Amino acid sequence: MTQNGRHHLSCISNHLAGNAEYHGLSNQGATCYLNSVLQLLYMTKDFREALFRCTAETSGTEFDHDLKNLFGILENQTTRPSFDITRKLGINNLQKQQDAAEYLEKILSLTSSEASQIFHGKLEHKTLCDTCCTEKNTDEYFWHLSLELFDCYRKPYSVEDGIEEYFSVSKYSGENQMYCDQCDAKSDAAAKYVIKDHPEVLMLLLKRFNFDYNNMTYVKNNCDVAVPCTLQIPEGQTYELYAVVDHVGDLKCGHYTATIKSQDNDRWYNFNDDCVKMLDFQLPADSTSVSNYAYLLFYRKRKTHAEDNCAQVRSGSSVLPTSDEEAEEIREKEGDETVEMADDGAEAVFTGTDEERGTTDMVGVASADLRLSPDLICNLEYQNNRAAVEQRMSYSHQDWNEKNSDLHDLDVGTEKQEQDEGKTRSSGERKEEKRLFTKYDLYCESLMPSYGCGSKRSMR
Repeated sequence: MTQNGRHHLSCISNHLAGNAEYHGLSNQGATCYLNSVLQLLYMTKDFREALFRCTAETSGTEFDHDLKNLFGILENQTTRPSFDITRKLGINNLQKQQDAAEYLEKILSLTSSEASQIFHGKLEHKTLCDTCCTEKNTDEYFWHLSLELFDCYRKPYSVEDGIEEYFSVSKYSGENQMYCDQCDAKSDAAAKYVIKDHPEVLMLLLKRFNFDYNNMTYVKNNCDVAVPCTLQIPEGQTYELYAVVDHVGDLKCGHYTATIKSQDNDRWYNFNDDCVKMLDFQLPADSTSVSNYAYLLFYRKRKTHAEDNCAQVRSGSSVLPTSDEEAEEIREKEGDETVEMADDGAEAVFTGTDEERGTTDMVGVASADLRLSPDLICNLEYQNNRAAVEQRMSYSHQDWNEKNSDLHDLDVGTEKQEQDEGKTRSSGERKEEKRLFTKYDLYCESLMPSYGCGSKRSMR
């Protein structure tokens, strides 16, 4: 059901359509926390395929063998985690509920790196001392990012705001000053996280369990959380939601389930121990779901063909022109570039027009069927792993004449300076230098984006 453009997933049971082709895991007492994360790993195709590639002779571990046996049975029938799996995870009491996030990380740490690396990311923690301006950088590996549920009592907590807060700058002063090795004393400082390696699967942990110092016990925060189906991460990476692990109840008495999108048919399924049902609705990529049960969120890195397109562009582009005829061809190509799109291809969006220069910028969101002419420019630095394609048209004759006039003025000024310094050059040398400068400038113009840092157009 939908309210105010948002899908409410608090009662998954209201959206179950019927039996599914997937199989469940039997609850052995209070092992729903284990079942939910095992189903998550099984439904993560990259992890499952990497696991089956591992062998004892290569990089496989004993735990890989146990998981492969479990997944092999799960493909055909309902089963339960083996005694070897629970023993190696240190589960001695099957009647005691545990934390799903903790045991997911235990499983990943016991599997081979080839399989678990898709969940592994790397952060860089940057600290800057306000006194001596010394910057200290340390790397941190992570399985998940923890989001504090702040400002969540008046309105649903926003995961997007939580990500923005996680990567924002933190100030440390007063009693919270940080020790600086260079100053050999505590000092005011600023710190922030920068993500260096984006994992293929990003796991977000919503910190619903907090310690209540008044009652000296842990309490659960059941606030609504707005979960976007598409999530932008700093450094220009886009992720798409494909799984949610829900928790109902409190810390000591509750129940875990998993809602997962199948990569086989793009349908959503609810895994509730040995009961697996397909949901009767789907979540659009641009939608936001609201839930007060969501505990773990799993986002898969969006797959694009941007890198392949850029490789085609660069391989098809010529090197620095070697003749005046080639320079003229570059000018003609800049005015003749076109983008061919399939019927179900990208949506073109005109982002700006400069009537004075006679140029038009066009950004297209590329798809698998998008065909690019060789000299179109892919701007991956502007938005990493997304297909931003720029088409530029040629300069007007007036603009080109002004450019040549600037070059002539520069050449005259240089000649006068050389005469003052007692240096002389032949007219042929000056003409050759001007010709090479013009070719190089044309070459740079063919590569430079028309927006952002480093753009020649933005520096005019």
